[in-house]
Amino acid sequence: MDGLAFLQLANEVLGEVGAELRECTTRLDRGEGADWWQRQEQLEREQQEQTLALQHDRRA
Repeated sequence: MDGLAFLQLANEVLGEVGAELRECTTRLDRGEGADWWQRQEQLEREQQEQTLALQHDRRA
């Protein structure tokens, strides 16, 4: 990947991150922040549990 392609990719990723941050800010402003954060934490816990279960299955 040349320098220009890398910069274009980085710009695209940063644009997506910025859009996500704006969406989160909007949700927080509307009072939906607590629910959103709780859902994110629940999703993270579920992913961790699935990962641990897969690791356990592989060892068995």
